[in-house]
Amino acid sequence: MPRDKWLDMVRSRASPKSQGQSRHDRVVTIDQSGPTTAFAKVECALPPRFFVDYLTLLKTKEGWRIVAKAFKTETR
Repeated sequence: MPRDKWLDMVRSRASPKSQGQSRHDRVVTIDQSGPTTAFAKVECALPPRFFVDYLTLLKTKEGWRIVAKAFKTETR
């Protein structure tokens, strides 16, 4: 899916809060391999979908930025 189409889809979906659902997210690990690089594992719940995200981060002049993401999802 093209990035612009994906961003439009994410922006237009209803938030969990607007549907009476609470978020249950947590940072599982952060591995900072140097002053400007890190890797994070994050669990996110958007019922009925539950995600495990693997994020690669770089520190820029503007701050930490996610530059790559891989994820696993399951529906419960």
